[in-house]
Amino acid sequence: MNDLKRYFIAFTPYHLLLSMLISLDFEERDDVIIIDKDNINNANNIVQRLTEYFPQIIFKIIEERSASKKFFKSSNLIKVYKTITIRKWYPKKYQDNAKIFSDKGEVFIFNEARLISRYLLNKFKKNIILIEDGLSNYTRYKIKFKDKIKKLFGIYPPFGRNPCIKKIIVQNPEKLPDDIREKGEYLNLKQLVDRLTEENKDKIIKAFLNRNLLKSFLNLNQGKRILLLTQPFSENKAITETQKITLYKNIIDKYLDNDELLIIKPHPAEKTDYTKLSLYKNLVQLPREFPIELINIMPKFNITKAITLFSSAIDNIDVPQKITICPNPFDCPELIFPSGNNSIKS
Repeated sequence: MNDLKRYFIAFTPYHLLLSMLISLDFEERDDVIIIDKDNINNANNIVQRLTEYFPQIIFKIIEERSASKKFFKSSNLIKVYKTITIRKWYPKKYQDNAKIFSDKGEVFIFNEARLISRYLLNKFKKNIILIEDGLSNYTRYKIKFKDKIKKLFGIYPPFGRNPCIKKIIVQNPEKLPDDIREKGEYLNLKQLVDRLTEENKDKIIKAFLNRNLLKSFLNLNQGKRILLLTQPFSENKAITETQKITLYKNIIDKYLDNDELLIIKPHPAEKTDYTKLSLYKNLVQLPREFPIELINIMPKFNITKAITLFSSAIDNIDVPQKITICPNPFDCPELIFPSGNNSIKS
């Protein structure tokens, strides 16, 4: 297995950083990291710097989100047909994407529903590894009649239940649902960071943050720093933008003192510019393309407390105090599901 080329499919800044950490943990491997530029701001600049700093890794940029959106707008019958026949038509329609992959390899994905993931599941049978992408990996899924019908055509329920997925690497494998727990393996994020050389830490930081941004963040005042991880509730149509702003204003009023520095890390899918709102007098916003796990690598960041409604990213960072306001997201259905629809769609 060690002679197989490894492919990582990164749809978000977190995916890209974690792919880098796993790849650098085995630097002798022949790795390719594919980045969806539709989902990562400044992807071209980041990849340019990564290519300069890590020439042993091959970086490829694709535009995948628009293709997936078009696929999901199809009728259920068309989606079933396209999934069954994807190995035939995908390489013709998306030649640049398909030609990245050799005939043999090991593929690391974070989201099995995306169109390219469906193609790779079909192409690299039994050599697919699913990596944790948040709370969804721990979702207990009730098999419905339509799922049993879909299985007849090789279409399986989500979150690692496809038999082509041989491993599910998560931080809490013991919390995986019973039907997929045997696939679970431990993702030790802290160990991956600790095993980085100082040189590689420095290169990763410089790749994700240009020099001016890096300098400005390191020069922030050295008082108490509070991190707020926001989420795309209005962008997902769960609530309005005004309601989202009011929600975070109430959180800030409750959990912050006037002498603290508030650092807001917006979700990559958010469009809100919190610096233009009168939320708090001493506020800094991190770039959307900044993977928050990067603070575990950066010196002098000195976050004293992190707050979120229920972003699982808070579990990936090393700070003295963490506050998750709604530990069970399903206790806050109005923030998850558009228009009050509180059911999981397959």
